[in-house]
Amino acid sequence: MVLILTSHLGDIVILGYALLWSGLVTNISQALYFSGSTYTTLGYGQDIMPPAWNTITAVIALSGMFCIAWTTSVLMSIVSVFHPHRLTAHKEKPGA
Repeated sequence: MVLILTSHLGDIVILGYALLWSGLVTNISQALYFSGSTYTTLGYGQDIMPPAWNTITAVIALSGMFCIAWTTSVLMSIVSVFHPHRLTAHKEKPGA
């Protein structure tokens, strides 16, 4: 779980620094807030990108949606592996 959370936060930080480095955003706090809110598809409220770069907002949102969907599938896979073991352990307890 910590590794998955770290990977999402790492993606947001990388996107934020890419926005800052490219000169699309002027300071790091605004870049991280924009990339985090767009990555989670909550939206920034107003698009701070220059008009020629509006598409980058959709790219960051799609990236976040796919990564979050991947995380959901990994977590469901983990649950499907451990759930039968939990049921077997519960049935083996006396009085169960």
